[in-house]
Amino acid sequence: MERQMSQFGLADYYAAKNHIRADFLDGVDSMMYWKPVERLLHAGLGREHGGIRSGPKHYPALLMFKILLLQQWYGLSDQ
Repeated sequence: MERQMSQFGLADYYAAKNHIRADFLDGVDSMMYWKPVERLLHAGLGREHGGIRSGPKHYPALLMFKILLLQQWYGLSDQ
């Protein structure tokens, strides 16, 4: 079943409910220098040297950190 463009999805509902504005998120992204944060995340996860690992490919640490920030700011749950 193909989604009609006139129908709203769950993400659209939460965005309208919480008044999420792209300019706020763009502002945060432009104010932050993410490289030091990314280095700390990699060091804490033991990924700073590109060590040997097994299993499926992991998600980027910085991306997961940004998702955690969004969860906190907008009261979202991962359940």
